[in-house]
Amino acid sequence: MVRNPFVARSMIKSERRFWGRESETQIIYSLLLDSEEEPQSIAVIGLRKIGKSSLLYRVAQKRGAQIMYRDQLNRMICVMLSMQAMSSASAAEFFAIIVDELRTRSDEMVARLATSSSQSTADPDQQLWHVLRLMDREGYLLVLLLDEFECAASNPNFQKEFFDLLRSMAQQWRLAFVVATQCDLDQLWDRSLISSPYSSPFFNFFQTLTLARFREGEGEEYVRALSRDAEITFEDLEVELACDAGGMHPFFLNVAAYHLFQALIRGGWQSRLDRDSMWAHIVQDPTVYANFRYYWQTLPLSKRQALGKVARGELDPLLAPETRVDIAWLERMGLVKKTENGTYEPFSRAFQEFLSGISQHALGADYSQPKQGMTIQDLISRSEGSVLEFKSSLRWDCKQGKVHESIEMAVIKTLAAFLNTDGGTLIIGVDDKGGVRGLDKDYASFGKKDRDGFELYLMQLVSGKLGKTICQYLHPEFHGIGGLDVCKVEVDPSSGPVYVGEEAVLYIRTGNSTQSLNTREAVAYIGQHWSHA
Repeated sequence: MVRNPFVARSMIKSERRFWGRESETQIIYSLLLDSEEEPQSIAVIGLRKIGKSSLLYRVAQKRGAQIMYRDQLNRMICVMLSMQAMSSASAAEFFAIIVDELRTRSDEMVARLATSSSQSTADPDQQLWHVLRLMDREGYLLVLLLDEFECAASNPNFQKEFFDLLRSMAQQWRLAFVVATQCDLDQLWDRSLISSPYSSPFFNFFQTLTLARFREGEGEEYVRALSRDAEITFEDLEVELACDAGGMHPFFLNVAAYHLFQALIRGGWQSRLDRDSMWAHIVQDPTVYANFRYYWQTLPLSKRQALGKVARGELDPLLAPETRVDIAWLERMGLVKKTENGTYEPFSRAFQEFLSGISQHALGADYSQPKQGMTIQDLISRSEGSVLEFKSSLRWDCKQGKVHESIEMAVIKTLAAFLNTDGGTLIIGVDDKGGVRGLDKDYASFGKKDRDGFELYLMQLVSGKLGKTICQYLHPEFHGIGGLDVCKVEVDPSSGPVYVGEEAVLYIRTGNSTQSLNTREAVAYIGQHWSHA
């Protein structure tokens, strides 16, 4: 029976199925081992499904290193953790897991050191401190490989003191981190954690390694080699089709090759494929759409607009400086590629088709964010909809003539619904008929009775009700209309579900209203909207 070699859609543990990434692997080993006295910590940055977990696992297993590192690898101890499983763990639990992992190591020396240290004190962080001191004395390097590192940054139990301690351990002993995340480390924390006047922030001592798509030729060879090993060799037509769909992205190449291989098995080894029907079969795979949608929804507005222009062929050759930055980031992350004539295009034809289907709507007249030249008056003249909402005030109850928490919660629920759906724009200081009420009553209720006071209170309210990491998705902007201020809050879609209140209610946007979901509805919505398949 012929087995499909393209079944892996999660972390690849088999070295036989791991492909490419030789350059990235060697960079990691070089940073860890070239300077024995000062091993470098590394942040592996890349899109979801690009292969970060597989790369970390390979290093954790000490695979793919050049022979020059053989002796050093014998003294390198790796512990790999998924921080997604520790999204609500305490700092003590984090340290205890590491020490426990070291105690069960096959390396007798390391196991003995960890056991003796754990018996010396009851505090897990002190246990790890003692382990590091003893391992350093014996010439060992401890490497902590932390996957899904975003979850560490959003864990409320991991505060500044926790990250300061990790940094201190790495500076004093032979400890290095290799973390995997979807964005640069400095974007994971709020300003209070990254701008301390007393110490350098945690992320400052990391080297960054961006993991993007396969290089040209690597993807084609991947498809050919794995099919050849399974004794069904793809012809040029199948290879071309897989590369069109996958665009050198490991995950999408794998999905395309899987469907091609299955079709060959069903049709017999000698049958060739109908290109159009096979293409439709590949791009309709739910995991393809779910991940394309995730990429789109998690992009900040400016990058989404730049990507939409690329997809529609509307990118101005004389790019504004800020657009150049966005395009450079999109290229770095592998969402767009530069063509031979110097223009840009989406990384694959399948992604191009996806963007063509949504970008006209998402950046067009029905989308809340203004197109080029659209004014605040233009927005207010429109009716409320799925991505546009008006609120008379942030906290002032006009009927009762006083500040009221229910007004604040109405704002919070609307913001949460935008975050959980497709983003949107909330304009505060305008009633639901489009009448401008202004913010004077709100201003008067703050200690600092102006725009700064309003924005400070809004962000504190969001941080307290929805979480500190949510503020990064909100972009407030003030406008004066007829002598009255209004606040426009542009809301990006969040990268994960945002809950409201102690009951953890999930709100979404349906039409021009904000709706709460019951437990069963919420589970189904989360599985569909933030699919990690």
